[in-house]
Amino acid sequence: MIKANFALRISILGVFCFFGGHSFAQTNSFSKQFETYFQLADTLNQRLTLEKWRTINDKDPEFITAEFNCLISQSTSERLVLGDDPESQEFIEMMSADSTLKGNPQYIFSETVYDTAMLTKAFISISRGIFLYPNRLDMRFGKVYMIFKMKNLEYFTKEIIQTLDYGQSINNRWKWTNNDAVVDSTKFLLMGIQEYVQQLNESEDPQNSKYQRLISESVLKYYPDDVVFLTNLAVTYINEDNSDKGLEYLLKAEKINAKDPIVLFNIAVVYGSIKKDKKKAKSYYKKAMKYGDEDMKRSAKEQIELLKKA
Repeated sequence: MIKANFALRISILGVFCFFGGHSFAQTNSFSKQFETYFQLADTLNQRLTLEKWRTINDKDPEFITAEFNCLISQSTSERLVLGDDPESQEFIEMMSADSTLKGNPQYIFSETVYDTAMLTKAFISISRGIFLYPNRLDMRFGKVYMIFKMKNLEYFTKEIIQTLDYGQSINNRWKWTNNDAVVDSTKFLLMGIQEYVQQLNESEDPQNSKYQRLISESVLKYYPDDVVFLTNLAVTYINEDNSDKGLEYLLKAEKINAKDPIVLFNIAVVYGSIKKDKKKAKSYYKKAMKYGDEDMKRSAKEQIELLKKA
């Protein structure tokens, strides 16, 4: 399997978006109240705070993010499910008392369910916020996060591309909570997008490759020398058994950064596992060892040993 790129995780808006806005002293008080009630999961006082806040300034960007978080929280619940395909990391396997019975094992696991009406209100709220404050990246990432959670990958991909396009129109002068400027905003934007591409790549659904490619191509349209997204694009082709096209992009990435251990490792994988060229594979694994961290060195060494035995 091709080694995925690492990126920092972007969190849902959560309690990271509660500060400031218009009429600072008063709305800051509302922000602090809401944050307290949100952390306590006190939905009644969350709603009461939002109602008071709404009468003062329902266009305050911090009000909008607070309302979005409240609606998302209220729309989400967990239920126990009996089935044969546990999606959660924690589950209980049901064993039959009769060991002679055959068939697929059954599991009890938790499943996230959403109140559709409440979720719709949340999306209407955050879409209104993005319309009023199109340079608020926290709002856009919050919306993208929930669309991704809902597994609507076509809509999710569209929102990612729209964010990229709008970022170009403002030279990526993004704002975050309290309208603070995002530091190193282009890098921050691309790291956030990469986190989602990485999760798509880790999924076993082959359909995800289409969305990875659309996102990667959209990034490369503006940043053609971005090694991370050149690698992403290469992986989509390799996963679709087009190793020649994938290798083409990996070698392009190597020309841009000949010391990137992930690129070097991936090239080695293509040569070793697909093209059966042990000599080139070993050469690239050794390069990955030279420039990579301890985990990379260990992985590359293991692959070299496997090549010796093959």
